[in-house]
Amino acid sequence: MRDFRFDPETHSYFLDGRRIVGITEAMARAGLTPPKPENRTALDNFRRAGERGSVVHKMCELYDTGREHEFEMDPTLEGYAIAWRNFCEEYGFQSELTEVPLPHEIYQFGGTPDTAGNSSLLGGFTVAERKTRELQDYDGFQLAAQELLVQRELKTDKPMFLLGVRLKQDGHFEVRVYSAKRTFYRGLFLAAVSVANYQISQGR
Repeated sequence: MRDFRFDPETHSYFLDGRRIVGITEAMARAGLTPPKPENRTALDNFRRAGERGSVVHKMCELYDTGREHEFEMDPTLEGYAIAWRNFCEEYGFQSELTEVPLPHEIYQFGGTPDTAGNSSLLGGFTVAERKTRELQDYDGFQLAAQELLVQRELKTDKPMFLLGVRLKQDGHFEVRVYSAKRTFYRGLFLAAVSVANYQISQGR
């Protein structure tokens, strides 16, 4: 069995002692996501949004694992957690894998899928990416990469539903399906991984 390690402090992935690129890093290096804003006000807003997203992700993770009672919920963020609960109820979604760092030994990248499980409404296994911002086209790259990791973990090549789920502060949610363009998203992402891992091997 190969040695896989995730460093939460630096958000880095290691396979057999060698650092491999993560999903977000590969996308950023290849320009598949917008660059961080340079304007100070915009950068502050970007960082606050990231902090909000981290807390919301934790609340949703605890809900997925039946441990929501362990978290003292921030009243200003409670609506996002309610939105996730509403999604799970409406889509009949039962998480089987949530916020677990995973490697792909063949394609040489790592990632931490938000959540994956069965949806009775869709009638199949689903990979869902939670967002507190508007859903974007480039979120499809992230979902296609996560699907590869989940397939590897579950030892299956069966296609899965790929959903972006925007959680809103008022408890509502918005869903976008990315499954139809998986081949496009997957191909570009894997090209980005190859370039990123080469750059890492060269100390860049």
